[in-house]
Amino acid sequence: MKTSSNKTIMSAVGATGWGDPVDVQDWDKIGLYLAGDNTAVLTVKVAGSMQEVRPDFTSAATVSNPWDYVRVINYQDDTATDGDTGYVFAADVVEQFNVNVDNLRWLNVEVSAWTSGDVTAIASLAKNE
Repeated sequence: MKTSSNKTIMSAVGATGWGDPVDVQDWDKIGLYLAGDNTAVLTVKVAGSMQEVRPDFTSAATVSNPWDYVRVINYQDDTATDGDTGYVFAADVVEQFNVNVDNLRWLNVEVSAWTSGDVTAIASLAKNE
């Protein structure tokens, strides 16, 4: 049997900043839906952490606050987006990505550059039981 759940990380965010972290430790698969709207010109980066306690993604990654940007794979054409680079929106578009869940406990999304528009990010979590 397959179990699934959708978690909104950010909804129609039109500025730089972080979403709400999602605990993903109990899930085998993570899909990520990113939707740019209202003439979206912005960059979205995906971040993850393996630590037990929820990290503060708004602070620098350190030994006591470990997290890093993670690479994602586009479902449409298998293109890899480097975590440090992020996905660049230049128009209104919907993209779906696979996130490598190996040992991840926490997942978050950052709008790291913004000119116009907004973005919504939803994690699609699934596991086979």
